[in-house]
Amino acid sequence: MLLLAYCVSLASAGGSGPQNAPEAELRQLELASLRCYYGQVEDFRGNERKTVAAALQFHRVNTAIFAGETVLPFRFPTVMTSVEELEREVAKQAERLTAALARLQDCGQMEVALTVNSGSARAASGLEYLKAAQAREQALANAAAAVRQSTDGLALAWKQRPGDARSRMYALVKRGSGQAFSQQLRGITLPKGVECRVVGPWPPVEFVEH
Repeated sequence: MLLLAYCVSLASAGGSGPQNAPEAELRQLELASLRCYYGQVEDFRGNERKTVAAALQFHRVNTAIFAGETVLPFRFPTVMTSVEELEREVAKQAERLTAALARLQDCGQMEVALTVNSGSARAASGLEYLKAAQAREQALANAAAAVRQSTDGLALAWKQRPGDARSRMYALVKRGSGQAFSQQLRGITLPKGVECRVVGPWPPVEFVEH
């Protein structure tokens, strides 16, 4: 058996995890100012089916805990063979995680995925390809500006990860304002060919300083 680390929260926040941890006997330890949630699981390493099941369990447990308190999940899979090993891992990151949790308390993040439908036609020349790429970049920039403007007053901060024909935006929001954030974007006017997908709220991991 292994110990699968789920997440950490501030010990002073008063949370105690979900009433019924799904598919896991949820355990916790406190170290300095942090509370660490973990569970005992069957060794899934090297088995694709068991790894997928463990990843789904990891997501469900963290979602259940996040419903009641601000948490920062570990990167999956963070596994240990003993509580002492887990304590050492938490202690190494304690200062950084405590500062992040104090700064992000009562917050979550919303994810906005912007994509450009570039069609199936291929550019006939390098110049046409460059023009098409510039057009996609401009459309995404305009869409991102529209998203920011539409959610002004709800988003406390933004992070953005641009890509080819797509862009991911992360908004830091107050707990409880996720539904209002999503509603604000339902009637948004976007550039032609740009689609917007909104999910969340999730733990505010994009706003942790590494």
